[in-house]
Amino acid sequence: MNSIQLGKKPLSSMSPTLLIKNGKPFASIETGGMRIIATMALLISNLIDLRMDVQTAIEALRFYNCAEVKLNLESRIPPSTQTAVEKKGHELQIRKPFDLYFGGELSIIINPESGELHGGVDPRRDGIVLGF
Repeated sequence: MNSIQLGKKPLSSMSPTLLIKNGKPFASIETGGMRIIATMALLISNLIDLRMDVQTAIEALRFYNCAEVKLNLESRIPPSTQTAVEKKGHELQIRKPFDLYFGGELSIIINPESGELHGGVDPRRDGIVLGF
């Protein structure tokens, strides 16, 4: 993994991200863990494509499959959906609800009209968000 060892490069996909909308900052988002890239993509899609508020976007159901044999799903995904995915040939690894396996996010959304800041904290990890 990411242990200290002579001659070894540290593993990181750190990606603090600032989203811009109409030339102005819209969101400051951050995530941690081994699945940073997938988690960040899900959060951005939830915020932009699905127009979720920040807390709903963070708490949304998670899945992950990248160079792994099994498709990892949170157990909150309905059993009927799990069965449908299995019928399509996927082997599943069911993870606990709000499992830190999927990363943990901290985000702030900026209301472009009022300038008001709205923070979101992932129940999958410890943390707080502060904006000023």
